[in-house]
Amino acid sequence: MRILIVSTPRSGNTWFRRLLSGALDLPDFAVHRPGDLSWDDLPPRCIVQMHWRPRPDVLNLCRDFGFRPVLVVRHPLDVLISILHFCSFEPATRQWLNSEAGNEDSIYRKHPADPAFAAYASSARAAALLSVSAEWMQHGIPYVRFEDLVDATETELAAFLRQLPAKPVCRLAGVVEAHTLQKSRTTARNQHFWRGQPGIWKELIGRDLAGRIQVAHANVFISLGYGIEGASNRTPEEILSFWNSVAASGTSVAAYGDGP
Repeated sequence: MRILIVSTPRSGNTWFRRLLSGALDLPDFAVHRPGDLSWDDLPPRCIVQMHWRPRPDVLNLCRDFGFRPVLVVRHPLDVLISILHFCSFEPATRQWLNSEAGNEDSIYRKHPADPAFAAYASSARAAALLSVSAEWMQHGIPYVRFEDLVDATETELAAFLRQLPAKPVCRLAGVVEAHTLQKSRTTARNQHFWRGQPGIWKELIGRDLAGRIQVAHANVFISLGYGIEGASNRTPEEILSFWNSVAASGTSVAAYGDGP
């Protein structure tokens, strides 16, 4: 059993990897690029997490080393909000896709109502990151939706294992309890585990911007099966107020003003 999680960043990959690792008792690894691992030296049973398009290099690795690619997919607007938050705490986001089409410098310590976020959300960089999951979906690989996994973690995890197929080596309830959001937060210092809240984009992205982003990345929304139903008409002031109410500890209104 060798599993390769290949989803778009900030889709719940690390949480999903830990759930699978616990359920199947598999050692796990996370890297940015295929060249970051010595594939010949990996154990015969393991999980690797890597954000990478389904290009020949990775497809050949899957074939040559017996890896089964899988996905966790998440609403593109929630992904963008999560990227916006995370990049202010983790400079290594520039390593995603080996810096394809840019990086996240333009949205460092910005907020969702800032014009810089609107520009980033429709940029080539955002397109590159969001396209990872969408492109893999065309290969018909096993996947789980982040929203469903949050809503019914044990049930969805069991259903996903049946897709592989693979039998858990322990009670899934214990695995789920060991990897709650609250417990996961204690394992990271870079705000890796933030809200984990499906649909938070509805509070932070107005209807007009949501529509523009959907048009800019129409293929991603269609491939992943998401829309913008429920988008609000919140004012920039309301969005900023809500953003600061949910921002991570140690982050104030002032912290989301200027860039690096």
